[in-house]
Amino acid sequence: MTTFLTRKEKEIGWTEVEVNSTSDLERVIGTEIRDYQLPMGIHLIYSENSQEEGTFQTFSTAIVEDDGDSQPFFKSVLVAAFGENKNLKPLSKEQVSWLREHSELIETVAGQRVMQINPFGLNSFDRFERKITVLARKPQAVGFERMELNSLQDKQEFVGGHLDCISWPLNIDLWVDDEFLLHASNETLSLAIVQKDKSVQQIYGNIFFSSVNEDGDTVSLSEEQLRFIKTHTELFFGQNGELLMIADPYDVAIHAMNGGVEHA
Repeated sequence: MTTFLTRKEKEIGWTEVEVNSTSDLERVIGTEIRDYQLPMGIHLIYSENSQEEGTFQTFSTAIVEDDGDSQPFFKSVLVAAFGENKNLKPLSKEQVSWLREHSELIETVAGQRVMQINPFGLNSFDRFERKITVLARKPQAVGFERMELNSLQDKQEFVGGHLDCISWPLNIDLWVDDEFLLHASNETLSLAIVQKDKSVQQIYGNIFFSSVNEDGDTVSLSEEQLRFIKTHTELFFGQNGELLMIADPYDVAIHAMNGGVEHA
């Protein structure tokens, strides 16, 4: 019995698998077998077919290279050493120790759990335990609520569909359901945004604000950004008594009149 370490998408960590033949290897990894060489004589074994068909749902492993870029691998991978005639053999205790020291479970901004192998101590992903605090609002709420939405799934569940982004000043992103117009009504109106041309864009359903870093990753709002949102939004009563949040991110200078928006 020959036991190797393997990693499959969505699993928590490395697991042991028995591989005694080529058919066993193809059963675990797939066909068109390739290898990526790591330090310490360690090789990551993967399927070329899996690479070609890879999606973020099957993203399983990433290797941070010496230039800081990350090489993704999809579906199952296996780590092994090479013996005579390039036959695979299990890792030694020293190699296993090195692998565990240089690998970490993280979560990408797309919400996928990935095993990151970091041979050079560089960083390309946010750590798994990172928290993202957003400023959120549901229709008819009195104001905004600070809450944590850490994964893509959390964010999509909150808005009730696929995400769409509306950019604001100060590197602020407003996230909405990309089909929010399908749910349009007085009761589902969350935000009325006065645009630069003084037109008004109405947003329906749950919404939230976040920020973005230099790498394009969603991050928590700074105190300055929180103040900007709060000083550029105001709550009014609509014509039928519904709560209406009006936003003026471009300082067009608005005021409410009988539940409607009038330009100064």
